[in-house]
Amino acid sequence: MTDKAVNLAQRLFEARRSARKLEHVAADLMPQTPDDAYAIQDATMALAGDVGGWKLAVARSGNTPKCAPIPKDRMLPSPATIKARAFMAEKAETEIAVTFKHSFVARGAPYQLDEVLAGIGSICVSMEILGSRFADQFEAPPLAGLADLLSNACIVIGEPVEDWIGLQWEAPRMTLRVDGSEVRSADGSHPRSAVMDSLVWLVNFRQSTTRPVLAGHVVITGAPNMRAAPIAGASTVEAAVEGIGEIRLDLT
Repeated sequence: MTDKAVNLAQRLFEARRSARKLEHVAADLMPQTPDDAYAIQDATMALAGDVGGWKLAVARSGNTPKCAPIPKDRMLPSPATIKARAFMAEKAETEIAVTFKHSFVARGAPYQLDEVLAGIGSICVSMEILGSRFADQFEAPPLAGLADLLSNACIVIGEPVEDWIGLQWEAPRMTLRVDGSEVRSADGSHPRSAVMDSLVWLVNFRQSTTRPVLAGHVVITGAPNMRAAPIAGASTVEAAVEGIGEIRLDLT
């Protein structure tokens, strides 16, 4: 790991800790490759503590997925309450998450789809809260967001549903309400096959690292049909997935 990766990781962690966004980051500190970005993630987690789960950017059409670890102290069971400013809470999104009951540690051979499926213990409705640590995330290089834990601020998770095998991921109605008003709705998530293929990628990508996917880790899987909704100034955000559950986050 380079000194530059450690430097930017320290600045990102301090921004997270102090809730003060980064401005004027030197171009030579920014990641130039995905490997650079993942190295910055790892250096950030060395400061942030244990991994509680993963944000998975599910890939479609032959693209490579992306992932980011989520610190354990940013995994919040519903109903949850946070200080919006302290968490840099800017947007929210309804998602489906999976929780693994098996660990996927290094073994010298890739894990196969049937092993990953057998390792899923449950699914649940989840809500991702987004908040970039960069003052102007849209001016930062594309890989900066990957280095910044994919702009994850925290996630809220609902009650586990263990009877999930028959779920068609493309089908359930997904909604997001802000202060009681429905602001986003969509039918379904990613195709089930895309989710499962991306989960296989995740466990194999991480298996030989110091932070593999472990039993108890929760993986959020995105919402391709639903844009994240602004929540600045909101008091309550509620997410629901038909047939899976509802969750609530209060903001102070």
